[in-house]
Amino acid sequence: MKKRYLALLFLLVLMMTIFVGCGQEPKSSDNNLVNEEVEKGDMVEAIDEKKVFVSPKWVKSVIDGEQEESKNYIILEASWGTAADSPDYNTGHIPGAVHVDIASIEGEPFWNLKTPEEVGQAMLDLGISKDTVVILYGSDVSGTARVAYAYLWAGVENVKVLDGSLSEWEKSGYELETIANLPTPATEFGVKVPANP
Repeated sequence: MKKRYLALLFLLVLMMTIFVGCGQEPKSSDNNLVNEEVEKGDMVEAIDEKKVFVSPKWVKSVIDGEQEESKNYIILEASWGTAADSPDYNTGHIPGAVHVDIASIEGEPFWNLKTPEEVGQAMLDLGISKDTVVILYGSDVSGTARVAYAYLWAGVENVKVLDGSLSEWEKSGYELETIANLPTPATEFGVKVPANP
């Protein structure tokens, strides 16, 4: 009889542990790559260089000159084709954003990464060096992620992706612009591409 009560008590404790554990909010960790920067009033605190996904509020703080990254950054709208071919870029983009053709880093027939020389030149054409903070967004999440991967592979040290893309930017109440922005090409990347093969 004692064994039955002990088994029942053990089962009850186990079930309570499961229910209590499932009802708690997950705890944040430094290794988490999702959007969790700490906000204090109107200020957005700096985030780790290795964190990839960032919020619209953080991107806006970079544009407004409130972050260390504000000194040397580029915002890129990633989509297929030229800026004129991109319906998203032409109907409205983040102020200052430059269009990047996803095909600048990958090519047919299998859409693998282009040669290091081609990827390096594509980045230089956009004014990107290893020290440029690159902030990417685009309606094709997979394409945007492939551009981010290619830039990290090449050696860009700080690559960010806007979590939720342009729709989150707009939901946050931030403005768009329709004027096409042209990059200022760079002459030196700073390391041999690929720095992270």
